[in-house]
Amino acid sequence: MRSISYPRTNAAERSFMATLGYSFQPKENAKLEEVWKNPLGFIVLSYRIDAETNG
Repeated sequence: MRSISYPRTNAAERSFMATLGYSFQPKENAKLEEVWKNPLGFIVLSYRIDAETNG
């Protein structure tokens, strides 16, 4: 969850939902630098963010 605050505004709080498409491709012979960047081998292929509505 991520919150963004804007001081001195009367903005309403809103909720969003993120949907991810991903691939899992772990590498057996990965370099240490690659492991630090992405230890489990997930690759995001697509995403979308939608505002949640009450109803």
